[in-house]
Amino acid sequence: ILAGMARAVQVFTKSPKAKTYKTNNMQLDIELGFDLERFTDVNGIDFKGWHAVTTFGPRLDSSIPGENETTTIDVRRWWVGFWRDDNPFNFKVGKLFPEYGLYHPNHNIPPRKGTFFNHNEEPHIIQGSYLTDLWDFTLSLLEGSENTILRDKRGFTFTTAYKHDQARFGASVLNAKDEEGRADFSAGVFAQVGYGQFFYLLGELDVKDKYENTENLLSFDNRVDRKLLGYAEIGWEFEKATQAYFLLEYTDKMNEDGGRVIRSPGIGFLFYPITHTEVAIQYMRTFNESETYGSAAGDNGFIMLNVYF
Repeated sequence: ILAGMARAVQVFTKSPKAKTYKTNNMQLDIELGFDLERFTDVNGIDFKGWHAVTTFGPRLDSSIPGENETTTIDVRRWWVGFWRDDNPFNFKVGKLFPEYGLYHPNHNIPPRKGTFFNHNEEPHIIQGSYLTDLWDFTLSLLEGSENTILRDKRGFTFTTAYKHDQARFGASVLNAKDEEGRADFSAGVFAQVGYGQFFYLLGELDVKDKYENTENLLSFDNRVDRKLLGYAEIGWEFEKATQAYFLLEYTDKMNEDGGRVIRSPGIGFLFYPITHTEVAIQYMRTFNESETYGSAAGDNGFIMLNVYF
């Protein structure tokens, strides 16, 4: 396996207080590994395949502020996994994002960045899945890696999904705690629906809680922060390799400052001008509402280039 991805974005933001233009070098990843299609072990058990993969690259502008320099080379992901040909089980161990919520490539949408799945935030996990024609069940044991949101927290994620025709509906939960009793919890529901060959719908709604001084992993007391995170996207491929979509982002942070609600409806276009190249153009109108800071509205937009091989 040899793969790579380079992604950069030009961002525009306009609010009553400021106007900014910023270029972000988001991602430069190289992926190396092996993928063995089929083999038979010494006991005569036939495996469909196994793979071993690692992905590495510089932090660039995606690094956590104040955490090392952008020239630091990180091993973002690595994993070894296999699955059996004669049953629906598969297994994976490494440093990667666990199964949770939507399969969405954009790590900036609220259910990804707002929970624990931003770029360069992969935890260490051991993950097993049971996949059938109608149902998916996945359990992951995890430990947050250095310089990530979860850090040294340990816990689990669990995702189940029902599949029918071109639709997949499911629910996910994550629960992790450190030795000092600080805990992170999130749970949500999601849907992925296709209509014919050209339409699709994506949706996810999550609640994310933080706790202090919890007695055990399954206790839910001493909550200090809560967020509601939502995302919806409706898309249509109106020309070959060209699609338009409508999106709605939602973030509601409820804490001691009186709470803040952010709603961002927007429109976007995706183009694939040549093989292995994607151009995304998106515009959003953002509305902020806060008991402490009042209400405000602003404009946000970006042009993103994604090149991969």
